[in-house]
Amino acid sequence: MNKSSRKLVIAATIIALLIGVYAITDFVTQKDDMKSDIVRERITSISELAVLKYEYKDIALLEDSKKIGDIELPFTQKSLLIVFGGYMKAGVDLESADIDVEGKSITVYIDGASITDNVIDEKDIRIYDEKSALFNRIESNDILELLSNEKARVEKEALDRGFLEEADKRAKEVLESYLRAMDFEDVKIEIR
Repeated sequence: MNKSSRKLVIAATIIALLIGVYAITDFVTQKDDMKSDIVRERITSISELAVLKYEYKDIALLEDSKKIGDIELPFTQKSLLIVFGGYMKAGVDLESADIDVEGKSITVYIDGASITDNVIDEKDIRIYDEKSALFNRIESNDILELLSNEKARVEKEALDRGFLEEADKRAKEVLESYLRAMDFEDVKIEIR
């Protein structure tokens, strides 16, 4: 084999090696991208992941009377005592999740938890001690407004006690367990 043929064989071998390395690298990248797309499809199919439920039972009191200035008018005092129950759920929206896959490692970026439901159960409402006044009757709007205010109060108290932080923690645990079952070894869940 002459010198120019040898150079040609060496050049062809180097080019073949470079093409092979490129093809393997491209295949691995495509495989990670494909795996990332599959994981994204599975996670977003869950859509909304409810991870925490808080059941509550409470008492609400409505007392009202008509006034002129600071003077309470006679025969206008009304009162109502309601015992009610309900539940509140928190979860994460997985449709906006971003996913990075590298081999057996995955990082999922999700938005923090939010309250997905806050419902007062109509079957769990009991009205006690209802007193209507001659000139100031209890109306259905009074009850609806009282329950709406109580629902907002219960939600605020739960938020102050760390309800959403606990939901974030549970969402991370659930997603990590789900992804490990998909054969990922290094799983990171990041809250944005």
